[in-house]
Amino acid sequence: MLSSYPLLSEELAESNSQMATLRLNNSTKPVLVGYEKPYKPNQSLKNFIKSLKKAAKQKNQNFILSKISEKFTYTRDFGGMITANMNHLERFEQAYTLDNSKLSEEYQNHGWESLLSDLSANKHQLIDGHICAPAEVKLPDNVNDYYYFRGGYIDGYNVYIRSKPSAEGALITKMDYQALLVVDAFIEDEKGRLWVKVLLPDNRMAYVAAKYFSYFLQPKLCFQKIKGNWAISMYVGGGD
Repeated sequence: MLSSYPLLSEELAESNSQMATLRLNNSTKPVLVGYEKPYKPNQSLKNFIKSLKKAAKQKNQNFILSKISEKFTYTRDFGGMITANMNHLERFEQAYTLDNSKLSEEYQNHGWESLLSDLSANKHQLIDGHICAPAEVKLPDNVNDYYYFRGGYIDGYNVYIRSKPSAEGALITKMDYQALLVVDAFIEDEKGRLWVKVLLPDNRMAYVAAKYFSYFLQPKLCFQKIKGNWAISMYVGGGD
């Protein structure tokens, strides 16, 4: 849900001097992240994820639901939403509500947007026999904890950072796996592409394409090969 992505809206109403305290040791040096035991998917898994992304973009609910393992599990359920009598599809729906008729107007397509975002993660890791993404990242020891609870990181190399949420926005800089504080999320441009508004180390506001940005508290979507076929096998809830 949107509430799982902490924003800085209230803090931004405060003074620039307060915002400065949120930077790493009050400096403009970049905060880089490292991955915990990354796992490289093979080509068959890459193809499976690609087919899921295509279906998510087309909002093909039947295809997505057909790829969910009957043993699908939902772990780290902090909200207590999962009950013992739920089947695999009901558990999946607690993670991603794809049926817009079950959502209020302000949350229309949010399930699809969240699913596509999680499918677009660039790094994977192995968790109890499941291949999950995004992989856990580690911040340097001297980083303010605020980054972890109110931020995320550039998920790729030479990612364009722009002046507005559009591919036509002026290029401010390029970044590799850098931690940034999040100001706003799920900003949609005129072509339906999603953007994240971030605070740069020098206090400037900027935008990054959502497909190249991951949250520290972001949930994980996991896959497993079952009887020779890939399936969506587990969801790991976000939070700490």
